[in-house]
Amino acid sequence: MVKKENPIVIFNKMREDFLSYYDTQFFINNKKILEERRSLVDKEGVMWKSPQLEILKNYKKVPGADDNDSNIEVFKQTNLDERFYNYLSSALFSSGDNYFSMYEHQANSMKLANNGKNIVLTTGTGSGKTEGMYLPIMQSIFNEAVNWEPQENLTQEQWFKNQDLEFDGETNIFQRRNENREAAIRCLMLFPLNALVEDQKTRLRKLFTGTSNEKLKNLINGNQIYFGSYTGKTHGSPNRYRYIKKRTFDELKKKVREDSYEKYQEIKSYPDIGDDLFRVESFDGGEMWSKIDMQFDPPDILISNYSMLNVMLTRDFESNMLSLTRDWLAKPGNKFTLMIDELHTYRGTQGTEVSYLIKRFLNKIGANAPDKLRIIASSASMSEKDTGFLEDFFGIDKENFEIISDENQDLVFEKVNLPLKIQNKNQINTELSKTSAENLIRNAVYLIKKETLVNEATNLSLIHI
Repeated sequence: MVKKENPIVIFNKMREDFLSYYDTQFFINNKKILEERRSLVDKEGVMWKSPQLEILKNYKKVPGADDNDSNIEVFKQTNLDERFYNYLSSALFSSGDNYFSMYEHQANSMKLANNGKNIVLTTGTGSGKTEGMYLPIMQSIFNEAVNWEPQENLTQEQWFKNQDLEFDGETNIFQRRNENREAAIRCLMLFPLNALVEDQKTRLRKLFTGTSNEKLKNLINGNQIYFGSYTGKTHGSPNRYRYIKKRTFDELKKKVREDSYEKYQEIKSYPDIGDDLFRVESFDGGEMWSKIDMQFDPPDILISNYSMLNVMLTRDFESNMLSLTRDWLAKPGNKFTLMIDELHTYRGTQGTEVSYLIKRFLNKIGANAPDKLRIIASSASMSEKDTGFLEDFFGIDKENFEIISDENQDLVFEKVNLPLKIQNKNQINTELSKTSAENLIRNAVYLIKKETLVNEATNLSLIHI
């Protein structure tokens, strides 16, 4: 069994590596001076700072005797089609064979969105905001998907493998050419940073690729739900007419094939790869591979940023994506979902620019019509007093928004008497024999906070604990 390194071990190794670099790069041929310099540098606040411990809040869970059953009880209070109960509970609230109950704020997000409210989640780190935002999005897409025309033996066109394939600039020879269902952007996820876009793709791969995806396809008549990121990092030029030239098109095929497809196949073959496979672009499910794939058939979930959205509204290359979305949205019963992360960052001049950009986009696809838009957002610092900001930012009556915060539970732990200082490892083992490691840490944090003076910052470094 491989021994996992803990934060203290990693910290000490990094500290020694930096000290070794200083000693090598700025070598002094005098041992005493070298040691004196090391003693001056090797201090907290000079070269390093101790790792800090953050105790997560104890969020309230949905009550129930069984974790999976408690989640299903929440689903029953919404319009989610019952065939998706077990799939959604497994996909979002399980690890291996173990289920866990969703938090109350996640359940409230789904239920309030189901009742027509626009949602802003303001819960803290580790509270599952992402799952809270996903629930109403998945409900909407899944419920529509049950009515899609059945697809038998659906195959995706791996055009990048065909060395002889040519493109005339107009004919769809790409990923989803074999489908017969309506393609449109049903949800736009907007993030301020590309790093957050990449993180979101990792999460969506767990839902729409691999074994989880096969289970979902069986529930929606063999259809596939697609997602894709449309950013500067996405394969291909937005100007698809460049690829009329065979040489340029071959270069794109080579890039997709070598940079993504072959990399995926190699990593997929690693033994015990597990969830790490979701960190790379997938060719086994619903991930879309290039800009040109998405221009012909936009994904159900499009992930992008504000800069790219602005560009998309000012040129013709993405006009088909927006037109198909507008046509889909105009049909009775269809509703567009806009998901925005880190909403609190859009204040001042930048916030005004982003606000007008979003309104232009919504107007372009027809989402400014009554009952055609659902907003799901997250923020770290909004409260009920900020509903005026939401009204100005989105141009929607503030009464249509619901801000969901977390109801914190007091941390319960058994108090034990701890020594003020641990002398050796044997003493640590002695203390651990009396109580659990978690309880030991909670007692240490409690004592540190108790002994901290009113005007001082609490030192929750792991070394101090």
